[in-house]
Amino acid sequence: MDPDYFIDVKQVASQNLIVIGNNEDGAGVFSSIIYSLKHQQNKIEILHIINPLTDVDDGFEYFNNAYGEFEKIQFTKVSELDNLLEEISMTIENRKNSNQVKGNVIFVLSSINKIPRFKESEVIDRLFTILNEGPELGVHCFIHCDSLLSLKRTSINDYFSLFNHRIVFNLSQDGFYDVIGNNSIKNLKQNRLVYYSDELGKYQIIKPYELINNL
Repeated sequence: MDPDYFIDVKQVASQNLIVIGNNEDGAGVFSSIIYSLKHQQNKIEILHIINPLTDVDDGFEYFNNAYGEFEKIQFTKVSELDNLLEEISMTIENRKNSNQVKGNVIFVLSSINKIPRFKESEVIDRLFTILNEGPELGVHCFIHCDSLLSLKRTSINDYFSLFNHRIVFNLSQDGFYDVIGNNSIKNLKQNRLVYYSDELGKYQIIKPYELINNL
């Protein structure tokens, strides 16, 4: 894998990540990426995670143990989404007003397709502000969705330009064009993904384990 495709949380515009793939492939890679952030803990102030699976029986305990190596991590229930959006928005405002940026705040939204509230315009508008204004102030969004169709139901697909890092599994040629602006990719082999860097303006077709092993 090209070393230029390292997922770093640099404090520059559009340093957000989106992963589009079904729960077996996409969610697995997404979880590995989040877990790999433990190697960048010296840059991270707090990791906020919303994952619908933490709301089910034993879900919180499972994920809390899985991410036990993180020093500063906060799991938030889907029902408390508004409070977390407000907290992160206030963090951005405070950093703008103080001109002081400390460690990175990582806002993780896993399986966004299972969170119906992301179909509401008010919620999407608040997320857009975080995606747009956050990265240069050290506030980054990492988002996973099971399919491009599900993502289109949230209107987040209108904001691909705000995601420097884009990871997608098998899509139609039109789907690849929607996500990375290139429709030359077709018949993607099984167990392959496309990793696109908007900063570099290019993509790689790789095996998931090649990505995970280089995190």
